[in-house]
Amino acid sequence: MKHLAATLLGLVTAVLVVPGNAIAQDQSQSAQLVEGNAQFDSAVTTKSAKQGDVVTAKLTSTVKTSQGVELPHGTKLIGHVDQVVASDAKGSSKLVLTFDKAQLKNGKEIPIKATIAGVAPSNSSVDIPSTVASDAAFDQLPGYFAGVSLHSAVKDSDSGTLTGDHRDVNLSRGTQMLIALAPQADSASAQGAQ
Repeated sequence: MKHLAATLLGLVTAVLVVPGNAIAQDQSQSAQLVEGNAQFDSAVTTKSAKQGDVVTAKLTSTVKTSQGVELPHGTKLIGHVDQVVASDAKGSSKLVLTFDKAQLKNGKEIPIKATIAGVAPSNSSVDIPSTVASDAAFDQLPGYFAGVSLHSAVKDSDSGTLTGDHRDVNLSRGTQMLIALAPQADSASAQGAQ
């Protein structure tokens, strides 16, 4: 699912923060992150979300990590809301998400490190190079996705922060996201688990 409108490709390319040669392979990182496409299973909005709420998405493409772990199409990504601030009287809103588990179709869960690299309306997608270095950061401006901006960095413990400019963040079911992910160190034994 590497489809991408030309304007979005330019946007994500323009706002990708790349310190040095961050997209090239980082030899010091033992768990190199690779890209994958996913979509939200259900709506998440700052109007009703609460800290600790479970958030899920499904991979829309198969991801094979540099450690040999394969996460097939349909793998469920499980996360939670870390922080939520609803818009009050047309003020800004904030939604911080962390995806930290991948659940295979057979029910097996694998701990992961996931960073949201971009979001897009349903029936579209975002794209970045297939390898992401440990010091990569991503910024998506509010003009593309309904007044919502994104900031994330691989080094952060969360997966990403979405901020609504004078509105609530509203991720409808089917909202597309590009993630950079790798299995956590303790899941190296899950190589090839399907």
